[in-house]
Amino acid sequence: MTVQVIPTYPLVINSPGGSVARVPAADVSTNSYLSNTLVTLTATNNVGWSFLYWTGAASGTNLETTVLMNQSNNVQAVFGTTLNLATNYPQGQIISDPPDRPFPYGSTVTLTALPNSGSYFFGWAGLLTNFANPVTLTVIQNGLIQVCNEMDLAFVRAAFSPVISEGMDRSDGIYDATDGSLIAQGELGLPVFVGTMQFSTRAVIERVKSHYAGKVEPGDVFIVNDP
Repeated sequence: MTVQVIPTYPLVINSPGGSVARVPAADVSTNSYLSNTLVTLTATNNVGWSFLYWTGAASGTNLETTVLMNQSNNVQAVFGTTLNLATNYPQGQIISDPPDRPFPYGSTVTLTALPNSGSYFFGWAGLLTNFANPVTLTVIQNGLIQVCNEMDLAFVRAAFSPVISEGMDRSDGIYDATDGSLIAQGELGLPVFVGTMQFSTRAVIERVKSHYAGKVEPGDVFIVNDP
């Protein structure tokens, strides 16, 4: 009897801002393949993102690429997004460094507000709510919006009432754990709730600090009706 031992190698894929389909599927576990298997990878962007390039064991800018599994491989599909920079024109402008373009997920961007002569910088609004100038941020916003959208879809699937599932009487958001300020909101549902939710979130934060020693555990649910 002849026994042939064929090694297997893991293929780890990261794709923040999108997803990657692999063909064929893994042979042994969720990410391992028999030696010399040729795996085809196809990148798909999330809403608000665009595919830029491959890094790691793959390279190039085509949506589809291949990886030969003759060793352990790590691959990342790099997706990018643009920033919606607006100001009360013509009183000033916003300069981004690097210049505005599709920024890779996780990259940092420095924004500088330049008021025109006779005007002055009053502060940021939207994603940023502080008065620092310049300010540096990490490009993950559209990824957070996608999380909110997935929250909304889970909300719909779990809803018994057509008022929620069909009438869209719902909204979703991600809020700062320190003061309840809005970080990202979903693109589905009714956005009118998002404005009041930050006050509800702030009330919950204060309640947690005063009654639960500031500790929130995974799975905790808070139900409020005022504010």
